[in-house]
Amino acid sequence: MFPTRSPRAGAVRPAASVVAALAIAVGALMAHPPAASAAGVVDCAATPASCVEVIRNTTAPTDIALDGSGKAYVTTTHGYLYQFDLATGARTELASSLGDAPGVAVDGQGHAYVITRGGKLYQIDVTNGARRVINQKLGDGLKVALDHQGHAYTTDWHGNLWKVTLDNGYAVKVAQDLRLPVGLALGGNHAYVSTTGGTLHEIRLDNGAVRQLAKDLGDATDLEMTDAGTVVVSTRAGNLYEIDPRNGSQRHAAKSLGDAFGMTLDHQGNAYTTSWNQAKVNKVLNVVQATPKAQLTKVANVQGKIGGTAKPAIDIKNTGTATIGKQTITLTLSPNLKFPAHREVYVDRSGSVHKHSCAVASDGRSATCPNVELGLAPGQTERVWTEVAVPAGTKPTDIPHVTFKVGDLGSVQAHFKLRR
Repeated sequence: MFPTRSPRAGAVRPAASVVAALAIAVGALMAHPPAASAAGVVDCAATPASCVEVIRNTTAPTDIALDGSGKAYVTTTHGYLYQFDLATGARTELASSLGDAPGVAVDGQGHAYVITRGGKLYQIDVTNGARRVINQKLGDGLKVALDHQGHAYTTDWHGNLWKVTLDNGYAVKVAQDLRLPVGLALGGNHAYVSTTGGTLHEIRLDNGAVRQLAKDLGDATDLEMTDAGTVVVSTRAGNLYEIDPRNGSQRHAAKSLGDAFGMTLDHQGNAYTTSWNQAKVNKVLNVVQATPKAQLTKVANVQGKIGGTAKPAIDIKNTGTATIGKQTITLTLSPNLKFPAHREVYVDRSGSVHKHSCAVASDGRSATCPNVELGLAPGQTERVWTEVAVPAGTKPTDIPHVTFKVGDLGSVQAHFKLRR
């Protein structure tokens, strides 16, 4: 439920049925199997160290956004936009007199976007506070999200979802009758909206089709997408729930947060929640599992001997924020290669070479190497290679290769040159 305020002159009052929806208590969840993510429920009451206060003494904070470089942006009911350094807690006032500002998003290119209950969408330069009004007729605004393709999406108190072109302010209604859509996030060709009535909707951006993903989530306040494509919903009662849009599975992720009014996630799987009543922002640790990410590149200048062997190789760089552990590596050979008798894959981990056995498929063209331990910390790079046989009849002009597929991290072809 949003904090109460006097309606503006001429504002449309919500219908009685909508007001009644604001009083819905937290309902039962867990009607489906748990979503695949971090195990267990983070309990801030039982383990206070899991819920760290990172921002304090900020009156009536509403929403929060992160820029990925250690800065947080917080809006307030009283019309302020603040920038916080999460490492030091230093606060910079970027804007004031915006009006009641329940939603903020950042584009990572030096701009914050703020939606107000007066229906204004602002673009604010985070380096100097310069502002411009993109559109001022977006209803009684609630939340804003960016598609990073030149558009913002906003919701309003009357249940509408708007698409706004950022360069000229042109707005078109995507969906309506969403019943107090207080949470908004984008993923692929969909918007995800949570309501104070405790429902989660998936909305197609191309045609506005609405699909209900979950209900009985309690008095929802906000939501955010995870890197893995799941949705985390916050509630006024201090709960976080994770829902997988692909199958509807639900998981109770955190509880006892206080009034989780606004919420966002970082790429390490932590949540940041604003407490309107306590005038602070909490960091809730390990709410969801961080998603491993990697860059795979072939190693150049590898040579193989006709009638002998070759050792094609790839480098795996951890470009994410989570350690990459065991992965299944699949090797697929080009037609002019064969697997030798030993059929292994090798991993150079900090100068120590580890080998792992592989099982060759019946067609002899591919091999599966399960449980290959990479132990690759964020920012680190490891080399992985295998050994293949090059038949005597292979032509020097052939360009053989091995395709390395590393779990869900990706795949790459490792070519090599031939010599006699």
